[in-house]
Amino acid sequence: MVQDYVPPKHREDAFNCPHCGAFAHQVWSKVAGHAGWDGSGGYSWLESTRASVCKRCGKFALWKGERLIFPQMYVAPLPSADMPENVKEDYEEARSISSQSPRGAAALLRLAIQKLVVALGESSDNLNESIGNLVTKGL
Repeated sequence: MVQDYVPPKHREDAFNCPHCGAFAHQVWSKVAGHAGWDGSGGYSWLESTRASVCKRCGKFALWKGERLIFPQMYVAPLPSADMPENVKEDYEEARSISSQSPRGAAALLRLAIQKLVVALGESSDNLNESIGNLVTKGL
């Protein structure tokens, strides 16, 4: 059974890790900053900043308030396990830039679809025609 993607969410006990992608337990803690920021000569807690640590890969994520600030949040799910490798590469790149460049991500996804229809047996240079043929075949 395939686990549904659970996006990272502030203070949740488990979600899909933004680093390794695995659904895993998360451990939460406050984040300390150097004393130079508060003038006390020691360390102080950075207000409203928290870290979550993935129990699977051991990497941390930083949260300011309820917003994930590190690493970059991917809004798209992980690729399907049966996706062809050449399609998966374009999909992953589109996924990684979707927050900063939606238009760039859309262009990469179109390229991925072009490669996918070829992998599914279509040979037309016209993407709309290839998709139409696949729909006619029951896709």
